[in-house]
Amino acid sequence: MLLSVRCLQKLCSSDKVTFIMGECNLPHIDWSYYHGTDNIIYNSFLKFVNSYNLIQLVDQPTREDNILDLVLLTSDMSISDVDVFPPTGSSDHNVVMFNTNSVNSLNNHCISTPTFLTGQELIRLCYDLCSVNWNHIFQHCFHIEDCWSMFTETLTRSVNEHVPVVHTSTKRDKYPTCHYPRYIIKFINDKGIAWKRWKFSKLECDKLAYKAAAAQCSAAIKGIMLLKSLNLIFVKTI
Repeated sequence: MLLSVRCLQKLCSSDKVTFIMGECNLPHIDWSYYHGTDNIIYNSFLKFVNSYNLIQLVDQPTREDNILDLVLLTSDMSISDVDVFPPTGSSDHNVVMFNTNSVNSLNNHCISTPTFLTGQELIRLCYDLCSVNWNHIFQHCFHIEDCWSMFTETLTRSVNEHVPVVHTSTKRDKYPTCHYPRYIIKFINDKGIAWKRWKFSKLECDKLAYKAAAAQCSAAIKGIMLLKSLNLIFVKTI
């Protein structure tokens, strides 16, 4: 954690808006007061957060009764509508969703984004990156910022060369359209209802009911994804 804090300090030493998101696994922090357990790990992390005036926006538990998955940023104007939803698939962490508020509006709200890679495109991308002489690229890098800049420049060049792009809308619904079969959508809804019931009641029986619904939903999703993968392989081999 101490090394991670040092890396984050480098990242935040900038006048740009900075986002830090992910699981920090620090359950004993009270984010209402930005205060936690008195030990070197918690103290160093909270000192970093307070020193760089970071704002933590997740205010609901993301795993059982703990806020483990954080959204830290240097400007609370950059993100809105932060909310927590039931876990997806086999994960035991809740889903954190939010909207980003872009400073610059794009014409027609359209941008170019990478598409899903086909097998041949992925092979070409992997071959290109494996053929990179990283020692040569990093030989004149004396700071971590230089290494990161060269790495992202090389990766971007390779992606732009091998990954096709399509124009997509930046607008999205709060609840994206799901293309699962109807029976899986029912499993997802049942899991969500069980999750809300457990969060409201805090009863052990409701917790067990939620875990059973989550396991059933996870198994169903894995099954349909496996079937789609097998169908895709079958089509490509014909």
